[in-house]
Amino acid sequence: MRTFITAIVGILLSSSMAHAQACPGYSVRLDQMQGDIYDPAGVLDTRVIIQLSVDGGDAPAECAQLPAVISSGSVAEPVATAFRNPDSLQDLTGNYPGNQDASLAGLRLELSLGARQRLVAGESVALNIVDLSAGQFRRAGIYTSLIQAQIGEGAPVSFNLTSDVVPVMQLLASSADGQETITLGDPTNGATGTTTFHFRSNTGVRVSASSLNNGHLRHEGGTGHTIPYTMRIADTPVNLSPGPGALDLSFTNVMERASLIEVSILPRPANDMPYAGIYRDTVTLSFTPF
Repeated sequence: MRTFITAIVGILLSSSMAHAQACPGYSVRLDQMQGDIYDPAGVLDTRVIIQLSVDGGDAPAECAQLPAVISSGSVAEPVATAFRNPDSLQDLTGNYPGNQDASLAGLRLELSLGARQRLVAGESVALNIVDLSAGQFRRAGIYTSLIQAQIGEGAPVSFNLTSDVVPVMQLLASSADGQETITLGDPTNGATGTTTFHFRSNTGVRVSASSLNNGHLRHEGGTGHTIPYTMRIADTPVNLSPGPGALDLSFTNVMERASLIEVSILPRPANDMPYAGIYRDTVTLSFTPF
């Protein structure tokens, strides 16, 4: 009789599946890298660029799975398309220029996975925020636009973008070529002549007036004869002798303005008639916005 003994060996296979570690969260730092100066007289758009980095250096790799969003902090406004100044009636505006590392989703920017991976690895990510359109003649001063960066469901980090609109003054219309002429005619019995200079400025302007002959018309024949005269700019006397005179034109608005230049010669005494001929002087006006 044969006895068969069957041994059954049970092998318990244990499969352990590792669960991905949850990202503990991280905070970010925002820095403005470009676009903090805006020149109203410039012909090119001004690009505003920010740099995004992990506060503290880096973060766990799994944190790249969290969405990273840049927004205006308002559900009704696109990100950073309007910069504001409390003293200006008009905003400084622009258009979204596009990014390789982010896409525009509605009114906010969403960083790509590749950008988030570089970010948590300790690299900085630069983002184009807005191209401020050229040719906006705005009042001088600091203009700001609030943006927020949010990682996942974490608390948003707020940052004020700034762009400083620099003081600018421009000559316009008939004054654009930088020259004006006043003809006085026969000054024997006194004479007055005027001209107007057209300009616009986004701030106050200091006007300096320098006379080639220190406030005298000089005989063009080289005789040495002179005729003194007085000058008023914007109804303000300007002393041209012995040196340059100056006055300040206060800011009113950014629209075109016109200021009167008046030159006067007093009547000459009967025993002091001017030598016959043509008399001239050249006055140079320098404008400094402040």
